[in-house]
Amino acid sequence: MVSLVRTMKMNDDVQAIAVSLDAKYIVVALLDCTVKCVMAVQFVHNTHYVFSARKDHLIKYWDVDKFELLLTLEGHHAKVWCLSISNRGDFIVSGSHDRSTRRWDRTEEPFFIEVYVPKELPEEGVVALAEKKTQETLSATDSIIDALDIAKDELKCITEHAG
Repeated sequence: MVSLVRTMKMNDDVQAIAVSLDAKYIVVALLDCTVKCVMAVQFVHNTHYVFSARKDHLIKYWDVDKFELLLTLEGHHAKVWCLSISNRGDFIVSGSHDRSTRRWDRTEEPFFIEVYVPKELPEEGVVALAEKKTQETLSATDSIIDALDIAKDELKCITEHAG
């Protein structure tokens, strides 16, 4: 027999859920985003590491203890709908809307986690380089360049009409 023990209210629709083998963690993917929604989550057996299959064509590997992204796997050309991890955790298989399944084998090749440590802010009026390229910083840079181009054209028009 099975009985309901606890209900946890979520802020949005639940898309996928996984429980760690020791029941210490429950990973929930909510349908609270547009493009980058998580379609499936699964723990690596006997660990607190989890893989997530995503609509943005990516598979991500997480350390749940630290809530830290360890690795991003690229290779699918459409939404990744599902994944499964072997019992030994030495490979995963993913399925995608691109009508492919892919096998990803664990290697001994080391990988490095990118740690973001912000530096002190520069003094007011001092120009500094962006510390990390992200979609947000690239978009902001494009917006600034567009605004400077518009200002340059406006200044040229003002100078022509004033003279």
